[in-house]
Amino acid sequence: MQRDNPAGALVALVCLTVFAAVFVIYTTRYLPDTVATHFGAHNQANGWMSRDGYLFFILSFMIGISAFVSFAVGTLPRKFPQWTNVPNRDYWL
Repeated sequence: MQRDNPAGALVALVCLTVFAAVFVIYTTRYLPDTVATHFGAHNQANGWMSRDGYLFFILSFMIGISAFVSFAVGTLPRKFPQWTNVPNRDYWL
């Protein structure tokens, strides 16, 4: 049985995160100074933030969520295998 290279997965995660961050930074400069960030029931904007605040929020959220999901998927099944319920668990884990 061949296992995936965890270093390769980390390199892929870092490359994708850097690409996404560069994309967000590049495209954010085309937004107006005040960005609508929340919309009500009738598609009327009712929440705004500055472009710089939006950039900081999106980058923080993007990096934070990807780090949390990577940590949860990579760590929790090894620390708590009884919580993982998959067929042929010994093979997959």
